[in-house]
Amino acid sequence: MATALVLGLSACQPSPGGSDPTVTKGTGGSGSAAPSGTSAGVAFTDNGVFVVKGQQLAVTCNGAPPTDRDVRQFKDVVDVAPGTRLRVDDGASYTLCPGTAYKPVAPMVPTAGFDFYRYRVWVENASRHVIYGPVVGTTVYPAGKPKETLPDAFIDDGDGYPWPYGAVYPGESGTWEIVMALPSDGKAYLGDSQVGYQLAWRLRDGVTAGPPAPVTLPTPTTLPTARRLPTAPAGLTVSPEGVVVGKSAQLPTECNGVPPTRTVTVASLLKETPTTLRPGESLELAGFYTATLCPGETFQPTGGVIPSGAGSYRVYTAYVSVPMTGIPVDVGSFFATVVDPAVKPVPGSGRVWDPTEVPYLPRKTIGRGETAKFLVAVAIPATGGPYSIAANEGLYSVFSLE
Repeated sequence: MATALVLGLSACQPSPGGSDPTVTKGTGGSGSAAPSGTSAGVAFTDNGVFVVKGQQLAVTCNGAPPTDRDVRQFKDVVDVAPGTRLRVDDGASYTLCPGTAYKPVAPMVPTAGFDFYRYRVWVENASRHVIYGPVVGTTVYPAGKPKETLPDAFIDDGDGYPWPYGAVYPGESGTWEIVMALPSDGKAYLGDSQVGYQLAWRLRDGVTAGPPAPVTLPTPTTLPTARRLPTAPAGLTVSPEGVVVGKSAQLPTECNGVPPTRTVTVASLLKETPTTLRPGESLELAGFYTATLCPGETFQPTGGVIPSGAGSYRVYTAYVSVPMTGIPVDVGSFFATVVDPAVKPVPGSGRVWDPTEVPYLPRKTIGRGETAKFLVAVAIPATGGPYSIAANEGLYSVFSLE
């Protein structure tokens, strides 16, 4: 579970690895705090992934900014040196810094015959997709042989650098560190930016023996509980993230006491033609989940709202249900992005962070036979449109914002 935080700045010195690791699961970095007085934006940790919203992280590799490379999702095939920021045309940017030699503390793989390196990853997510920590750089293969992946290259070094399980949602930026185990054969190995992107870094390029330069990261501070929370039926409670989770029989999907007026069933994630629904209706991905957005109402945000200056702000009640035939789903990936008619994210819009007024998107997973109920607060531009909100990152289906 993520802990919501207010943004300040700290100097974070990563551990060199070995006997004195200081980065553990659920932290944004190591070192002592040195507040700078910066207060714009918010920051938090999500299972090893350090995330900010409302302010971009200062992307650096050993004290220097990355080299930018513009690429096209699923179309370009490139391999670049670490320290290159891959700016993908879907709106996401990925940076992998050059590795530093690392001595594992409690590796989950054999150490004989491997060289270990630690890498810092930076992600800036202006796409409509969720970027999960374990994905970036974890598909590793010999240069020129993408089908020969190394399943144990990305290691869980339990007492040093555990797996970063957290996520960077649309409108957020994040950073984390990972450890790679590369065969001690001196060959060139590549690490992908995302599954299927065909965009990779040459992992042994630029590796050094000493620790990297210190990284400046925000200092986290706990935020208050939101004023508006979803209502919970008898026997269920609202979690700290502002979500109610229960067995589907305990938590019926209702909008103001009325069941959804219509359910639209989609058979495949591959359907790219947008299906538009209205609030009060349900979208079902057959066999996997059902998502419902209830009719919304306007609300007045507080002065610290992110994004600020939108034309209007609305809050909706939403439900996500997983049938007994389904698989666990990430509730936060639903209703995360405001999009235009081409299903492209709209700058200056999207899910609202206004923690004293309404909860942010829940970082919560639900399983078979469970339903989640939560609030969706969005910022909507004053001009253009019509605007919708993406039902889920993997679908082109949307709910109109009306």
